[in-house]
Amino acid sequence: MDYVTKFNDTFQELVDDLAKTFPEDQDLEMYTIAIQAAVFANKNLLVEVFRDKVSDDWKGKILERDESFFLKTDYKDCVDGLDNSDLSIITKLKQYWHKLEEVDKETVWKYLRVIVLLHKKICI
Repeated sequence: MDYVTKFNDTFQELVDDLAKTFPEDQDLEMYTIAIQAAVFANKNLLVEVFRDKVSDDWKGKILERDESFFLKTDYKDCVDGLDNSDLSIITKLKQYWHKLEEVDKETVWKYLRVIVLLHKKICI
């Protein structure tokens, strides 16, 4: 299995689903396009950004499904200096978390879990 491709595809699917859930948010649509372009230019870019910007503490909170990851964390240090195709998506999740139905939150957790686990496989 090509873990990098699966990582990129899963990340893209998460953003696509968010864009469909919140069609009024044009940033999310732009993120889908930016991610496609970034992956086309450099297949490893998302993996590298995830490695550099997502702390081990955050990965633990994702795996534990700790909502404080979305609700209480200040992502300013993570997002500063990144373009819209990067982890600005996490700030969108923070913005919309309270608007998501429980079934949608479950889906987001599943996506994020797969992303974290794939990242671990890639970075071994």
